[in-house]
Amino acid sequence: MRPIEELLKAIHDFKNSPNPEPLRITAEEDALLEAYKDRQLEEKIDAALNKGDLQGAAYHIGTARNWGNFQQRLLLQYADRFTDPQALFDLIIEVYTSNGYDFPKKLILKAKQLSRQIPQEHRLNELPEGDPVTIYRGCNVANPESGNFVRTAISWTTSKTQAIWFANRISNPNTENGKGVVWEGTIDRDKIIAFTQARHESEVIQHMNVKGQHIIDIPPDEWEAALQYQVALSQAAWEQMQKGD
Repeated sequence: MRPIEELLKAIHDFKNSPNPEPLRITAEEDALLEAYKDRQLEEKIDAALNKGDLQGAAYHIGTARNWGNFQQRLLLQYADRFTDPQALFDLIIEVYTSNGYDFPKKLILKAKQLSRQIPQEHRLNELPEGDPVTIYRGCNVANPESGNFVRTAISWTTSKTQAIWFANRISNPNTENGKGVVWEGTIDRDKIIAFTQARHESEVIQHMNVKGQHIIDIPPDEWEAALQYQVALSQAAWEQMQKGD
């Protein structure tokens, strides 16, 4: 395996050659390059935090590769060095909406703790009026007696159509239509960690504060209408992106 210096030179020569020879990199060398890039990124984050540049550090973490839960590991590594509660809160929510799979409980608990210091108009921006707030979750937990388990879910939505969309993407042989189910519950406004439209999903982020959770019946015509509505929304968003608006 070539050392990192030789690999970097080979890549530089490949990029700058008018008639480059095929660049062959082994799996071991590719892993070495990834580790090198990770170290460089950590050095940039360290440098930003040492200067008190929380925005710069947050940028480097927020734009890091998100496969392998790398963003999450960076956030866990550097969270204690963020001295501004709102900067850390915003970064946790950003990383969660970017890569929420298997999200560390420690980070959600930290966001929950910090939320008490964040003005509601900031963390609940665009949340519809009302208290308590009615929320929904589409998932594959179809047993009505599993309410306490569903209550542990971090992400809910204020949009029933969005919950139906998620439920429709799930296969479940134990339901009448072979899809997931939609749970409904309520949550007190001041118990919501954050409300975000980052994924255009009217997303409520919470931890163990849903009440009265139960499966609701969705008539077939309402189910189909919700799916058509979500498809139309997705198409409109795509067209808007194509126009560069």
